[in-house]
Amino acid sequence: MKPRRFSMQRSNYRGFTLIELLVVIGLISLLAAGIGISMRNGNPTSALRAGQGSLVSLLSGARGQAALNQSDAMIVVDVTNAGNDDFLRSLQVVVRAGSGLDEWRAVGDPIMLPQGIYVVPPSSPAVLTLTGWSANRQSKGFQPLATSLAERSYDAVNYQYYPTGAFASKTYLKFQVFSSLGKTTGEGTILVTSGRRTDATTITLDNPDFIRGVFVSRYGVPTLINEAQTFDLVTVTP
Repeated sequence: MKPRRFSMQRSNYRGFTLIELLVVIGLISLLAAGIGISMRNGNPTSALRAGQGSLVSLLSGARGQAALNQSDAMIVVDVTNAGNDDFLRSLQVVVRAGSGLDEWRAVGDPIMLPQGIYVVPPSSPAVLTLTGWSANRQSKGFQPLATSLAERSYDAVNYQYYPTGAFASKTYLKFQVFSSLGKTTGEGTILVTSGRRTDATTITLDNPDFIRGVFVSRYGVPTLINEAQTFDLVTVTP
């Protein structure tokens, strides 16, 4: 009796590349960010968690868009006017659209944080005066969004130069830029907290212990931080 011979066939299947994984994760994250806004009317603790979840989804989405477009991508935060509901609550993923200093186009719609939840602004560039907040409990890694011209418009989103001490007609702060490989230009933290509007143009963030946020490494990986005291221990290298 002759022994059976088994033929070895090479599988046609292959694994995902890093770029493909980043793209898939990014697309899922952008969808999750949009779904997360449905939690905006919960209690303050639930709203804060939802806001933190939106940050993670947007950051992962920006990272995926950088891989998908093989171009720089980032998230921007609206700081146009303290009298608007968008102020420190509206976030947008943008992708580099040209060779200029800051030519970007919007990806999808802006995401609003839950009602009463705000991004804790950085101390520099200053967009809101914070009293009693230590430097470690303010967001780090933001920069003014400058443009090569006075104004450029992409998908109805205007990006203007941010002059010190004054607001342009539509102004954003940019967070660390993701490269096409998913890495960032530096580390950073984005914090969210509860706030209240005391008059038409004034917002008060009055509890530096009621914060959550995200730390982003140079490799572009977001890490959740749930305890205020943890931010006191985080060292950020720009």
